[in-house]
Parts: sequence; structure tokens; C-alpha cells
Amino acid sequence: GDKYIDGSVDAIKTLVSNNREPVFFTNNSFSTISELELRLNYEGLKVNSKNILNSSVAACQLIKEGEKVLYVGGKGIREAIEMKGATPVSTADLLLGINPWDEFDFNRLVQFIKRFSIPNNFDAVVVGLAFNINFYDIALATNLILKGAKFIATNNDPTYPLQFNLEIPGAGSVVASIQTSSQTAPIVAGKPNNLAVYLVRSCIGDSEIEMVVGDRLTTDGMFAKKLNANFGYVKSGIVETSDKTKFDIKFESDNLSELVKTYFK
Repeated sequence: GDKYIDGSVDAIKTLVSNNREPVFFTNNSFSTISELELRLNYEGLKVNSKNILNSSVAACQLIKEGEKVLYVGGKGIREAIEMKGATPVSTADLLLGINPWDEFDFNRLVQFIKRFSIPNNFDAVVVGLAFNINFYDIALATNLILKGAKFIATNNDPTYPLQFNLEIPGAGSVVASIQTSSQTAPIVAGKPNNLAVYLVRSCIGDSEIEMVVGDRLTTDGMFAKKLNANFGYVKSGIVETSDKTKFDIKFESDNLSELVKTYFK
């Protein structure tokens, strides 16, 4: 949401003052890097954009310059595709006056799919959290994947946390619809998957990762393990139900502020 977790800004300032360089990785695929930078540079924080990583950029490590890519998701994915020198296309770019929310017309759908999938001139389909997803998105993506386009998911988080302890369907819920219809498993990019690991390693070079901090054991906890780093578990976001004994939790705190205070005692 639009609120900062209490104490987080001061906690990050404490890290910097103790000669630690924070790197931020979000599975949020719909925000652009500049939007994330604007939100992080708050109350005196000065976060360099090179230290802001997201699942869209991780996913587009599989995209090559000159490729044509259908994306189902937000402008964060579009930006990441463009950064690779590829051409991003959304279903909305192709509808040409068709309103997907009009009364359903089967023949119109068939003609739409036929026009853009036969022959298939798309190299890849990248799917993330899509707030305006419609049946045309799912149908076209499915046919492109069945005809050989690479199927890449930014992440497969089942839910997306909001303030007030609310959650909405996450990218994993969108990906699942296309995975089911295409009967094809995607390559998943975000935490804790290998593409995310590669992206972090390319960002930090030979620097040591002292700790990975996060609130979801199945993503952040596993990410820490793959990065061979200590895991700091904070309980200020997702209400986690996974078995904590399966993860090597080095520090456990209510939030980042408390974790940092404990660590530097």
C-alpha cells in the first residue's frame, strides 16, 4: 500500500551508517524501477536505482534483443522488456476497438486469436500480476505458448499483501490460469528462483551477502538459503503458515526495526 512499516526508514539508515549497503528485491512486477526508487527515497533515504531489483527484470533475463514479447501484467514488465531491446505487446495493444468486457462474442474471440497466433510471431509470453486481466489475455497467451513461445512468470506468489492485514490474489493466481489452459509450466523468475539469484549476484558482484530479510518463508527464507546467507524473518507483512522448522532462521523479529536493533546490540 502507501504506508511504510513503522521504524523501517530509520532501520535502513542504521544499516547504512554501519557501512552496510542495502539491496532491495521485490516480487512486485507491476511497478517500474523509477516508481520503486521514488517510493524508497523517502525521509532522507538515498537508494541508488542499481540496488533496486524486481521480478520483471529477473524474468527478462530470458528475453533477447529484437524479440517480440506478449506480456500480461503491468508497466513494470513492459519496462523490463524494453530494457532488453525487445518489443513489448499487450492484448490491449491488439484489440483495436474490441471491448473485452462487452457481451461475449465467440466468433470475435476466435478471429482475434487466429489473427495474432497463426502464424505465431511472438517469441515469449511474460506473465505477472495483472489487475485488468480478461479472457482475451488468457486465450491469446495460451495459444502462443502452445505454438512454442517461451512461457515466463515474473513470480508465483499466491497472494499480494495490503495494509490492514488484507491480501489480494497475487501473480501466481494469474499465472495459474494460463498454466492450466496451456498445460505448460512456466519458468518462474522471482524469489526464490534461480533467475532472481542470478540477478542479485550480478548486482552485488563479489560482495558478501550478510543477511536476507523478508516476511515469507517460502520465498524469502528459501532465497536466503540459495544465496547462502543468514535469514532474518520479520512478521510485519504476510501471515506465514509454513513450518518454520524447515528454514534456518537466524533472527526473528516483529519488524525490520526490531531486527536491526537486535543485530547491532
